[in-house]
Amino acid sequence: MPLNEQQVNYDLIKKISNSKIPLVQIVDADGDPILLVNGFDFRDFPHEWIRPFNKLIKKNYLSYFFKWDRFMSIENNRDQLIESIQSILDKHKDKNLTIIGYSAGGVIVILAMDQLADGPLAKRIQFNTIAAPLFGYRSPSISWLGSPFVGKTTIQLGIGNYDKLVHKQMPQCNHWVTTRCEMDQHSCENDGLSPQVGLHGLPSSLPCGEDHIYRVDNECHASVLNYAFNKIIK
Repeated sequence: MPLNEQQVNYDLIKKISNSKIPLVQIVDADGDPILLVNGFDFRDFPHEWIRPFNKLIKKNYLSYFFKWDRFMSIENNRDQLIESIQSILDKHKDKNLTIIGYSAGGVIVILAMDQLADGPLAKRIQFNTIAAPLFGYRSPSISWLGSPFVGKTTIQLGIGNYDKLVHKQMPQCNHWVTTRCEMDQHSCENDGLSPQVGLHGLPSSLPCGEDHIYRVDNECHASVLNYAFNKIIK
């Protein structure tokens, strides 16, 4: 169904765009909190987020959005996300948190959860990554994939981040990966390396494990967000 003017919450988009801090509340409500983590950039019209936003608002889900900064290093963004996660769980002490990290945001989520894995908060978190290029593109630059080549995080995403993980296996999580290069250029292999699932021909070493990988055949990089979101958030 195509979007129309009535379906777009411009006030929320403006609120996120203008926020001087990375964590922005979407809906204040009861229930367990949901945290969405941005992809490569939050644009004036982030079409991939419109339907997830609408669902959260329509169903009145307690929810937050984390907007990371591409000009900072990926480690600084990771640390700010950890602080945001701690803030949400401190505020909602009796609740569990669902995190959805899209694209580059999924990489930052994995790196944050790697730091939290040994602590008590991890037991209260279920996290999901969607089309997250954890393994990079065998290149320091991802500008050829259509993203602006600016900032330390962009460089680090191009190189890959799997080697930064201490906890190679983590419970309570799922990976949603696209599988067709013609549908999503972020799934294209380069010298046998898939940005999302690692080396071709070897068992996947994604942190959630092979049994928690959902391979999505017919969605592009933007549409897979809404597809996976609707599977995660009922």
